[in-house]
Amino acid sequence: AIAQALCIDENGNEADRALALLSQAEARIGPDVALARARAKIHWRRRDHAAALPLLTAAAEAGGQDAIERAFIAREAGISAATLGDWDAAHHWFERAQKAAATASNIPSVQAMAIGLLADTAQAAFRAGRPDIAILKMREALTALPRIDAEGTIAEAHCHRVVRHGVLWLYRKITGALADDLEETIYLPGAASNPEPLEAIRSHPVLALDILFYILAD
Repeated sequence: AIAQALCIDENGNEADRALALLSQAEARIGPDVALARARAKIHWRRRDHAAALPLLTAAAEAGGQDAIERAFIAREAGISAATLGDWDAAHHWFERAQKAAATASNIPSVQAMAIGLLADTAQAAFRAGRPDIAILKMREALTALPRIDAEGTIAEAHCHRVVRHGVLWLYRKITGALADDLEETIYLPGAASNPEPLEAIRSHPVLALDILFYILAD
């Protein structure tokens, strides 16, 4: 039932039909956290974060998933909370996602996700009024970056570049200053831990880590 619903949603772009199919399955089988998770995915894909967040919360609290799935659930909850303007909750969820991803696997793409989630947590902490935590989380992210290859998998390449971008974003927000020739720095919730980045990210330069640490020190 879940496979059918996700195919209908992702390939047919018929979210309402997919949700109806899950409701029919629940009527036959009874309530199940897997059905709630599938509903959350559908709402999340259509950017209905108000509907997705309670379902993601329920799935996270019910447990039973492996570490990688726990990381994905918490990350999606963090993005939903941030989109709804609840940055305290977003900070909580991104931190929870990072802890799950950090213990999930030594696969480079998963390691990249865990490091990226440190930067995502930093952004949420700053938005929640905790620049002190933001700076410390970003320091953790910069310290961890050498564990992955800046020119390795697309996830690693993305993480290296977007974490650096996150430092520039944080510098601008805290100090209100950046060089005049730099464009406005935008950082979307969950940006550094994006599990499906675009190949074009490789065309962006990789700033030396020493420079980033100096910026963070400032």
